[in-house]
Amino acid sequence: MQSVLCHKGVEMKSLFNVINAKKVQVNKKDTAIIIGKVILVILFFVMYLQIFTQKLYIHHEVVEDDRIIVATLLFIFPSVLLFFKFDIPKLLNNILLAVMAIIVVFENYAMMHIASNCDYKTFTAEARNFNLYIMFMIAIIFYAIFNSFKASIIGITVVSTVFAVANYFVILFRGIGLLAVDLFTMQTAANVAEGYSYTLKWRVYILIIVSIAICFLVTRLGKCTATPKWWRIVPVLLAVVMVWNGYNKFFETNIHDKDYKIKYFKPQETYKTNGMYITFVKSIKDLIVKKPKGYSIAKVKEIAKKYPATEKDKNKKSPNIIVIMDEAFTDFSSFSDIKLNKDNAPFFNSLKENTIRGQLWVSVFGGGTASTEFEALTGNSMAFVPNGITAYTTYINEPMQSMASLLKKQGYGGILAMHPFKPSGYSRDKVYPLLGFNKFLSMDDFEGEKHLGNFVSDEGNFDKIISEYENYKKKSDKPFFLFNVTMQNHSPFDYDYEGLSKGVELDSDSNVPEARRYLNLVKHTDDALKMLVQYFEQVDEPTLILFFGDHQPKVEDSFYGEIQKASRLDKEYSKLAKRNTQFILWANYNIESKENLNISANYLSSLVFDVAGLSKSGYQQLASKVYEQVPVLTKHGYISKEGKFYKVNDKESPYYELLQKYNIAEYNNVFDTENRVKELYECKY
Repeated sequence: MQSVLCHKGVEMKSLFNVINAKKVQVNKKDTAIIIGKVILVILFFVMYLQIFTQKLYIHHEVVEDDRIIVATLLFIFPSVLLFFKFDIPKLLNNILLAVMAIIVVFENYAMMHIASNCDYKTFTAEARNFNLYIMFMIAIIFYAIFNSFKASIIGITVVSTVFAVANYFVILFRGIGLLAVDLFTMQTAANVAEGYSYTLKWRVYILIIVSIAICFLVTRLGKCTATPKWWRIVPVLLAVVMVWNGYNKFFETNIHDKDYKIKYFKPQETYKTNGMYITFVKSIKDLIVKKPKGYSIAKVKEIAKKYPATEKDKNKKSPNIIVIMDEAFTDFSSFSDIKLNKDNAPFFNSLKENTIRGQLWVSVFGGGTASTEFEALTGNSMAFVPNGITAYTTYINEPMQSMASLLKKQGYGGILAMHPFKPSGYSRDKVYPLLGFNKFLSMDDFEGEKHLGNFVSDEGNFDKIISEYENYKKKSDKPFFLFNVTMQNHSPFDYDYEGLSKGVELDSDSNVPEARRYLNLVKHTDDALKMLVQYFEQVDEPTLILFFGDHQPKVEDSFYGEIQKASRLDKEYSKLAKRNTQFILWANYNIESKENLNISANYLSSLVFDVAGLSKSGYQQLASKVYEQVPVLTKHGYISKEGKFYKVNDKESPYYELLQKYNIAEYNNVFDTENRVKELYECKY
C-alpha cells in the first residue's frame, strides 16, 4: 500500500512539474508578446511624432489643429486597444473581418492615390475597375496563402502603403515616378539613400498613420479561417482564376496598350490619369522585349557583311584616351539665356582649339546615369531597350564589346574604370569585367582624396586620374585608356556644405536654393577640368579627353521653368527638353575643331575612334552611318539631319528602315546573345 501511495505521489509530483513548466512557457510567451507590442507602439509613437518634428500640422503657414487631433486619436486609440483582449462571438467576428477586408481595399485605393497627389475621382470607370481588380486580387492571394482575413487586410494595406510611400520618395529625389524597372536598381538606390533628407507631406504622413492603425486594430479581432479545411480550395481557386484572367486580359492582348500608355518622361502623370496599380502593371508589360520586325540571324549577317570593321590609320600614333562622364554636368548657358552673375563654366566654354564640342542628347533626366554610360561605352541605344530598363542591372550577364574591349584588342593598356562610390551601384562591379575592363577603382580606392559635401570632389577625382596615368606610364609605353564616372554633382542639393561657395548667383528673384548650389558645384567641376587639361597639355604623348554629362540635375521645377522660358533650342529640339547635356572632345595635339554639334550618347565611341584613327567595329560603322542621317537618337524620339523630330517607332519616317537595321543589330548584341554574330562587333587588330 505504501509503495502504491509513493508511486501515486511521484505521479502527482510529475504532473505538477509539467503544469508548472507549461505555466513558465506561457508566461515567457506572454512576456515576449507584451515586449513585442511595446516595441511596436514605440515605433508607432516615433512615426506619430513626425507631425511635430516636420511641422506637418502647418498648412499654408496656418496651424491646423484638426490635423493634430486626428493624428493623436489614430495613435492613441489603436495603441491602447493593442493591450486588451476582446471576446467577440465567432459569427460577429467573422462578419466584421469579411466586411473590413472589403472596406480596407477601397480605403487603400483612395488613400494611396491621395498620398500620391492623384485625384482618383477623375479616373475612367474602366481604369478604376482595373485598379480595384488588382487590389482585390492581391488581397485574395494573401487570404489564399495564409487562410486568414487578418493576413489579407494587413497584406493589402502594407503593399499599398509601401507602394505609395516609395513612389513619393522616388518622385521627390529623382523627379520620376516609381516603375517596375526600379526593382532592378534597388541596390543602387540603397547606396545613395543615406544622403537624402526624408521629409513627408501631410497626405503621405496620414496614409502611414492610418495604415498602422488599421494593422493594430485588425490584430485585436479573432481568427477567421476556412472550416472545414477543404474550403481553402475556394480562395485558392479564386486567386488563380483572377491572376489568370488578369494576365490574359492585360499581357496576352494589346487592346489596352493605347489606353494605358505610360508617359515615361514623367510616369507620375500617368498615375494621375490611370491610377497606380494599373500603371505599374503596364510598366511590367513594357519590360518584355520584342524581336524587331524582320529580325533573323541571316539579316544580322547581311548587316555585318555590309558594314565591315575599318582599318586602323597607320599614319597616326594611338593616343591616350580618357573618358569622363561627369555626374549631372550641364552648362545651361549653352542653350538658354539664363542670367547668372558670372559664367559658372568659363574654362569649359573657352575650349575651342583642337576641340569638338556641342550638345549631347541622352535618354534620362535627374537619374539613370548607367543608361547614358551604357550608350557611351557600347554604342547601343536606349531607343531600342524596353522603357525604364537599366541594361547594366538587367541584360549584361556575359561579355559584351565596348570601348574597353575594343581598345584592349588594339594594344591599349590600363583599361581602368573609376567611380568614387560604392562598386555595387548599377551592378558595375559585375558589369565592368564583362565589358572588358582590367580593373575597377571604387570608393575604397579614393581614401584621402579631396571631398566636397558627401562625395569625392571632381578635383580629387581628376587628381586620381593623373596619378593612375603616371603610375601606368612608369611600367608601360602602350597607350592608356581610362573611363571615369564622377560623383561630386550628385543630388541632393539640400544644404550649403563647407567649401561649396564659388559665388555663382542667379540674377532673378527666384527662390531656388538647390539650383544655386548645383550651379556652384559646376564651377568646382570647371576648375577641376582646367587643372586636368593643363596637366595633359604638358604631356608629350598624344592624348584625347572626352568629357560629358550623363543627365541634367534634379533641382526645383521653377528653375527649369526659367530655363525653358529663356531657351534657345528650336521647336523640334525642344521636344526633347531636359534630355540634353554638353560634351567636349579635346586633344593635346592637332585635330579638326568643330562647334555646335548635336549628337546622342550612343555615337560617342564611334566619334572617339574616328578622331583617334582607330579600327572601328562593323557595329560602330553602322552607328556612324545612322549618325549621318539621324544625329540624335534617344528613348523619347530622334532628330533627323534636317532637324525634324520623330517618334522612335514612326513608320512614316523616311529613316524608319535605317533605324530598324540598327535595332536588329542591337537586338542581336544585347538580347539574342546566344546567336550573336561576333564579326559585326569585332574590330581589326
